[in-house]
Amino acid sequence: MTDKKKLPIRDPIAMLQKEYDTIVSETERLHLMQGLFLTRLRELVDWYNINRKPKKGWEEYFSIGMETKLKGESVWTIRRILGNPPYKIRSTAVFPAANREIWVFTPYDNDSTGLYLYFKGNQLDSFRLDTFTGFYGSDLLDDHGFWL
Repeated sequence: MTDKKKLPIRDPIAMLQKEYDTIVSETERLHLMQGLFLTRLRELVDWYNINRKPKKGWEEYFSIGMETKLKGESVWTIRRILGNPPYKIRSTAVFPAANREIWVFTPYDNDSTGLYLYFKGNQLDSFRLDTFTGFYGSDLLDDHGFWL
């Protein structure tokens, strides 16, 4: 009778090793997922962060009297490259091609220069570097060629 009650030593050790391996594998998977979630969280925080100045390196895309290399790029691409502007005028429509936006960054310290970005149909259409003193009294809404 005593022989039937004895369990072979090898089986419990193998079972414990298998359980241990499963726990280690699951822990590694969870650490990887945690890293991915933290990376995504940082991206989202950066995505929604509003900055007075565009991100570093913006000058390479915009020069007075020149066409921008970013013309035709989407709102999403420009946001990734430059960040979120502190000033924005937006007119959305049922048809995305009729959407209009103007973004304004103030890239320089102690200078009233504004970087104006004009979007038509969710794509960058044009830009200008010009004085920006705020929206009050500005002519941004008077440009009928842009808004229509």
